[in-house]
Amino acid sequence: MQVASVLMRSGLIDPLDDVVDFTRKSVSSFAPGPRFAEFFDHKTGTENLEIHADGWVSDYGIVGLEMAACPVCGTEISIQNVQELELIKAELVRASHQFLKTGDDVLLPCPICTGENLIKYWQTEPHLGFCQLAFVFWNWPPVQECRYDLVRFLGETLKHNIVFTYGRL
Repeated sequence: MQVASVLMRSGLIDPLDDVVDFTRKSVSSFAPGPRFAEFFDHKTGTENLEIHADGWVSDYGIVGLEMAACPVCGTEISIQNVQELELIKAELVRASHQFLKTGDDVLLPCPICTGENLIKYWQTEPHLGFCQLAFVFWNWPPVQECRYDLVRFLGETLKHNIVFTYGRL
């Protein structure tokens, strides 16, 4: 995996045995590298970084969805609109299954205007991923405690746009 090679050369991660994600294919898993201490003050010894390069959606983000804005009508559906937000969550679960199965962009219908648009054009809080490259940091200190901007470091190192979502990148 080219992404892992770049991050290993940067010193952020070291190799670890591969683990199997029970819902998807094999997921590459890595331990913190020698430069970990440059980024964080403490280490638990149980840190693990998963790199998903075959499609990823933030299931936690769907469960904790606070807002979704329809790109067709512009309506922001938030926690004040419980019924509509639950409809969006159900559609997002369906969309995530379809995206993970096919890797294709998925249409999401709006419960307000009934218009449909690709999931990538919906604005959500938190961001839900629906991406082909994701990093899941297990037991790492919160990104907010990082001495440097880890999101920017990863983006510059990988030359890739990185988005933070509920403790995941």
